[in-house]
Amino acid sequence: MVEGDDGLWIYGVRPAAIADVGATLLETFTNFKQRYKLLLFDIAEESKTFEEFKKETERFFYELDDEQENRWMAAVQAIRSGEVVPGEPFSKLPRIPPERRPAQITVECLSDESRPFKPADNAIDTYMIPMAA
Repeated sequence: MVEGDDGLWIYGVRPAAIADVGATLLETFTNFKQRYKLLLFDIAEESKTFEEFKKETERFFYELDDEQENRWMAAVQAIRSGEVVPGEPFSKLPRIPPERRPAQITVECLSDESRPFKPADNAIDTYMIPMAA
């Protein structure tokens, strides 16, 4: 995540081909998550078979952006060395070394003859912030 003139930006590392912006941490993360889902929905819509969907999803996820990969590794080293100490809410998150949990994706077919899924079944999440009483 990077602070820019127009808000906070999240740049994907894996997948690398997406980015989004927001005014707050929560808005930025939500926008990024929605963009990610919409891209997966687009892949589903364009794929003729599940195998084609799986192949394109894996290609998209594992496609590298050297600049973002290098920024990610620099951030990991800065946090490990204590040069950077994450503020809240990040300071409260559990720390798991990326070597123990590498970025990966699994694409599984959940359709069967009794319940075939179609791209038209995809629906984007809707979020609402409650108004003060």
